Amino acid sequence: MDISEDEFRLNSPLPLNADGLWGQYCGVLSLKGQPHGQGMLLSPDGRKLYEGVFVEGVKHGSGRYITASFSTPHVKVKEGSYNNGIPDGLFTVVRQDANPIGIIDTVMKKLVQN
Repeated sequence: MDISEDEFRLNSPLPLNADGLWGQYCGVLSLKGQPHGQGMLLSPDGRKLYEGVFVEGVKHGSGRYITASFSTPHVKVKEGSYNNGIPDGLFTVVRQDANPIGIIDTVMKKLVQN
């Protein structure tokens, strides 16, 4: 993904606690310091990861949630889209797994690449 003059990419996770976003963010930021472009937001408890597009700190466009649970299925992946921070329709479960290692490995590789 190309980054314009008014954006920059983080080299390490940024703690967020504003405008309804909280947790650790990795991805592109606007010059205002807002998530802007493709990014990932990990919840403070580490059990929910959102991967998708942000526009000036607001979820906008397609994305997916990866949720870890102590009950079966241990990992659930849901995909959908946002319109200016509001879910645009329903998120669809695209994968459930009782053995989360494969999903977690894929997510960790993406975090390292970003």
